[in-house]
Amino acid sequence: MQNFIIALGAGSLGAVLIKLIDIIWLQRVLENHERKKWLRDKRLRAFTNLSKEILSMGIDKGYGSNSFKFYALASEVLLLINDDWLVKKIDLFIIELDDLGDKKYSEEENEIKYNKLWQDGRMIIKKLNQLLLRG
Repeated sequence: MQNFIIALGAGSLGAVLIKLIDIIWLQRVLENHERKKWLRDKRLRAFTNLSKEILSMGIDKGYGSNSFKFYALASEVLLLINDDWLVKKIDLFIIELDDLGDKKYSEEENEIKYNKLWQDGRMIIKKLNQLLLRG
């Protein structure tokens, strides 16, 4: 009988220890996993929306002619990234897109500006893709 009580006590102690491990360690791991998943989903949505506008030069939603609307779209991406170089590139892309087609430039100058914007846009999207795949 005494061995049974000792075994029962040891089993209860083991159950309590397992529950403590669950509470202390496993919950933290699950919480971290959920946070990463949430961030990945937010990034995917925001990066996709910005990429559409970059590839269409702002024509998809009509942001090309209004830099303030483009900044509103980019704001979510800017909050979700921690890369000063990429933030600067997105900012310059919006500024240069707003300047594209300005009457003060010749057709050749605008074509050069367009080609540079196209390359910059592809570079931005590539970097966003790398950030998304990294995690």
